[in-house]
Amino acid sequence: MRPSVMNKCVIEPEYFRFHMMAGATSNIPTKKRRLGDNDSLFTDFPQATKRQLAIKLHDLCDTHGPVWESLKFNNSNAADENGGIPFCKAYCSVTASKKKLFFGAIFVDGLIMMSNFLEQGIIPSNKPKRLVLGNLLDYIVDFETQAALLELESFGEAELAIVLVNHLLGKLASSTKYIINKHRSGKKLENCPCSHDCDMSGTYGDTSIGNELVWHGHLDIIINQDIGVSIVEREDTNEQSHEEKNPVEVSTSLERNQQIIAQCVVFSFLQRQNRPLSNHFLFPYIGVKGSNLIIYIYDSEHDVLLQSSTIPVLVSNGRNSRPKVNLTAILVSWLAVNCQHLSDGLPETLKSKDKVAEFLLQVKDRIDIYEELLKSGDVGGSIHLGLFSKSEESYEVCPCGLDEARRKLYEVVWRRTEEG
Repeated sequence: MRPSVMNKCVIEPEYFRFHMMAGATSNIPTKKRRLGDNDSLFTDFPQATKRQLAIKLHDLCDTHGPVWESLKFNNSNAADENGGIPFCKAYCSVTASKKKLFFGAIFVDGLIMMSNFLEQGIIPSNKPKRLVLGNLLDYIVDFETQAALLELESFGEAELAIVLVNHLLGKLASSTKYIINKHRSGKKLENCPCSHDCDMSGTYGDTSIGNELVWHGHLDIIINQDIGVSIVEREDTNEQSHEEKNPVEVSTSLERNQQIIAQCVVFSFLQRQNRPLSNHFLFPYIGVKGSNLIIYIYDSEHDVLLQSSTIPVLVSNGRNSRPKVNLTAILVSWLAVNCQHLSDGLPETLKSKDKVAEFLLQVKDRIDIYEELLKSGDVGGSIHLGLFSKSEESYEVCPCGLDEARRKLYEVVWRRTEEG
């Protein structure tokens, strides 16, 4: 039995003091709870921590943070004339646009909400937004929950996925419930791999989606029926799914990963089919490899596919320093898993014809299947088993709201500096 993470991890002193200070100031318990306007989680949130959040959120509004790049399909087997293709054999060749988009441009609503809270203490009147804001603030000061992330690299692929969802993605979502692919190889766990004392808020079940006539198969994890998660196996892993796989067909990189792109596209069409009254049809999909994340978003209404930079969950300040949880990864994860609450949809600049992914052209003969006949559960098929260069100087025109968020966050950062 793996010993408790809290017994074997040595937490970076600065990291520990930061979170202990936050916890001592606000006296916030680690469990989620019903939130009210006067909850101490909002009113007593540490000022020093607010500044740290403002700095990282400001980075998402410019070139210091992760960015999006738009992908266009050259060809694929999404509508193969010989029949449906399981995700593990999905093929797609994509080309990235030269123009990048600031990560925050997709989440202007969420950034404005955060800047209002950090600058003026304004709590959202909208209950879902107040809930997801409370989840973020609660998580930021919950260093005990985050501690398990410090050992991500020590877990196998199947274990890593559970730890990441149980201790990061699920904690930031509007619901902690998730479903793990019951067909993945390995022992079915009753507790979180980090410790026999840590419960999982998820269960094993059927995560298959798609249609047997087109792309289809199982996702690794589905969070709250809202977000799909796929684990990319590390090159040195010996793990295999119960299904034989041709190594040539399996993408081993997070960037432009063929299987994840296929899953993201199908998941987005399925979500649109199930939620036709949504305010927008941006449905993020998360890829994980080791301790790195990447976010894909496909908008099936406007046929736009976006891929984020790769984002490390852990960061280190030096060669000999111990890793710390990356605050940027926390914020990016929070925005992604709550996209329906924190985004107003694609910026207008991405809705033009020259920005489309041209996936609809790839599947024009079977578009009715993707738009109307996708299924969730009981779908036959197989199991689904670099970095953006900051030298690019060309960026998409950003929505005007992003400038407002950036200005407010800048004021929070530098006002705190002057006061300190």
